[in-house]
Amino acid sequence: MEDPKEHPSVSSERNGTQTATEPTAKTTGEAGGKRTGKDKKEKKKKKAKPQRTGEWATDIERKNASFERYYEAQNLFEDRTELDLMLDSLKRDLPTTFRVTGSRITANDVNDIIRKVHVPNLTGIQHEGVDVDPPRPIPWYLGGLAWQINVNKSVVRKLVPFQQMQRFLVYETEVGNISRQEATAQILEAMHTLPSGEPVSSPSGIIIANDSDYKRAGLLVHQSARLPSPSLVVTNVDASYYPNIYIDNQGMTLEFDRILCDVPCSGDGTMRKNAVIWRQWTIQGANGLHCLQLRILQRAMRMLAPGGRIVYSTCSLNPVENEAVVAAAIKSSAGEYQLVDVSNRLPELVRRPGITSWQVCTDKDTMNMESSFTAYWERLNDKQRADSKIVETMFPPQEVHELNLDRCWRIYPHLQNTGGFFVAVLERSPTYVLPPPKKKHTKRPVDDLANDSEQDGERTRKRARVDTNVEVTLDTEMADPTPVDTEPGPVEKEKKEKGKGTYKEDPYTYVDANSELVTYLLKCLQVQDTITNARGETEAFPRHNLFVRNADATTLRSVYLSNDRVKAVLTSNEPSRLRFISAGVKLAVRQDAGARKAMAQGGPDAETAQKYRVLHDSVSQVLPFMRPEDVIHGDTRLLKVFVERMYPLAREFASPYGEVLGRCELGHHVLQIDPSSADSEVLKGGECAYVIEVWITLTVGQVDAPTDIPHLEVERVAQSDAR
Repeated sequence: MEDPKEHPSVSSERNGTQTATEPTAKTTGEAGGKRTGKDKKEKKKKKAKPQRTGEWATDIERKNASFERYYEAQNLFEDRTELDLMLDSLKRDLPTTFRVTGSRITANDVNDIIRKVHVPNLTGIQHEGVDVDPPRPIPWYLGGLAWQINVNKSVVRKLVPFQQMQRFLVYETEVGNISRQEATAQILEAMHTLPSGEPVSSPSGIIIANDSDYKRAGLLVHQSARLPSPSLVVTNVDASYYPNIYIDNQGMTLEFDRILCDVPCSGDGTMRKNAVIWRQWTIQGANGLHCLQLRILQRAMRMLAPGGRIVYSTCSLNPVENEAVVAAAIKSSAGEYQLVDVSNRLPELVRRPGITSWQVCTDKDTMNMESSFTAYWERLNDKQRADSKIVETMFPPQEVHELNLDRCWRIYPHLQNTGGFFVAVLERSPTYVLPPPKKKHTKRPVDDLANDSEQDGERTRKRARVDTNVEVTLDTEMADPTPVDTEPGPVEKEKKEKGKGTYKEDPYTYVDANSELVTYLLKCLQVQDTITNARGETEAFPRHNLFVRNADATTLRSVYLSNDRVKAVLTSNEPSRLRFISAGVKLAVRQDAGARKAMAQGGPDAETAQKYRVLHDSVSQVLPFMRPEDVIHGDTRLLKVFVERMYPLAREFASPYGEVLGRCELGHHVLQIDPSSADSEVLKGGECAYVIEVWITLTVGQVDAPTDIPHLEVERVAQSDAR
């Protein structure tokens, strides 16, 4: 959408209605001089509310001659008719889609509400004499957990059943049960779910999500907060220069089993939801991204363990950004990588195979197309060669038919009413023998890393299985695009030169697991040091993985939790080098309000009165380590009070809950609601319990209530995977 500031005749949107204004002449006071305060007030009162007339001022013409000419030259389809179908599809708005998230148990409960409540309510509805389609499950998505709504937004605003559905989606999105996209969230869900469908609160693996843009990295943190995980780390570096990630003091580096390489692209497959691309698309933009995409993919290939897999994806249809990148990367690996045949996966997803022949546009108007780099290069003089941005890896290589590019997926928008995408799965040979490191690293303490960051690039560390200290060769032999253990890449340097984007995050400081502060924290949270799990095994609470976001490990205001692998990464790497934005999960916060009240009443010392409460989103981390008798079980009568009242008193609960809550020790408690006791059809039959974290404190200064009546505070009510 265009910025209203750039167009004086366009005002901003308010309440869903856009208005246009006419230019007006400047007004002065009666004497022709400076306007008085009274004149200004009268002018403000008399100013009429502008009315929208004619077509939308920000409508974008969905037409681009260069774009259509370029894709006509690619011969993506057997005839022009299908190309026209694709272009017509790109000119229509994309249907609304959403995905039910969470563990399989939670997701099935939410999906049942959609299927049994909302879909029947939205079936058989007409708007202005036309049938309106109800939400439909996307056929190829596993478990039927993805839905599509092909309804105009204006219809949603006018029809009450759709308004109810919209409110439901908004609420479920806020609590993390529904998502619009976010691949990181899907990977987190997979890691937190066992093959049996049972949830696991703290998996042993690690997920590192990265974005070179600081604001988008912050958005990653925000989106992942819907599924808090002690296994997640978010970084903010240039992916094409991603540094080695060390996991011990001796320079052992982390290798990944799976990497999602979702690279920056021209985005022409998203024209249905980003109409501005119709106006902005140029061939220079697509060609200009090719080398960056190749560097990112090659860097990912160096960070993958033998036998591991990379998914390379774009939301572009351009072969220069897709098949050309994959072909160049595989060719440079000298047999180390190959494309995986995934033709038997997602059989209901209609797609086309990757192509082996394409044209490269060499001018900005898409008039000149080339199929051979040699022929193109020979026609240029020395000056033209020096100025050319066209590189050999953009063209199909001679051995293109040996690379199995037909194993790639091309998803066209007209096939199943979607956007346009490209997907390729690459696998590293499990028998590949990695070369030994050129130099061995001298063991140094972790504390020394912060003191010699400027010399960090001069040190050569040993790698667990991969040598990354090699020269750049994009089109002959796969190698790292730069010595990655050196200074920041170009993106970071540019930010520092402008005085923006400098790393200013709080430190990650792990606390002494045996300290009295940690013992007191776990006591407040009613956490046992060890339990016997469902498999009969002894399991210890990971108190050694508690950390704070301040330099002083003895100051515990907000306490975070990670798993062992995340701790190894955080303690073995200089934070400013990997630019950590977020890590682990926020477990608990210190509740200072109770201490102040205790002191006001002449009670115990403030430090003694201070207690900790677990955050609601982290209840799943402590619940398995709580004694069954410490968890308060209840039915929907208990839940109803919390829904109706923000701060209920213990006496407001029906027997026996009022008496139980009244006897509870002040501080943190967990309530668990059994859905089988629900008297609502929406709640009845659910498989997962409702878990509520509450804080019990004393009421102070209330006229109608004695100060010894327990007062309950609740953060919010949401579903949890605890059973």
